[in-house]
Amino acid sequence: AKEKYPKGKFAIMDMTNIDYPDNTFDGIMANCSLFHIPEELLSQTIESFKRVLKNNGKLFLILQEGNESKMVEEPYRHGVYVYMNYFSKKNTEPLLGEHNFKIDEFDIEKTSNQFELGSRKIIVYSSINKSI
Repeated sequence: AKEKYPKGKFAIMDMTNIDYPDNTFDGIMANCSLFHIPEELLSQTIESFKRVLKNNGKLFLILQEGNESKMVEEPYRHGVYVYMNYFSKKNTEPLLGEHNFKIDEFDIEKTSNQFELGSRKIIVYSSINKSI
């Protein structure tokens, strides 16, 4: 990323505890990353997103649809396994709701790439109201 965008700012950190001040960002996009977070850390992760988002900030999630968590083989690296936590509308709505996120739009699409770690993607557009 630094080679392609040398003027960009990049940071590597734990998304369960984002190291930025409160109310820093207008939006967060978590594309195919939240499903690598163990179930017991999901609430902490969403709270971390909430803390760094400004009031009325946007959270955009792309998740893999399913109802389980398991180790799966990485499609591009034979013999390497990664943790996958699959999501459904039934478990995503309460997770976001308990942190005062409102789901603005919820879509489910078939995956178009044979190397994705699931057959359907959940796309969630949400916003946070911190005055609640």
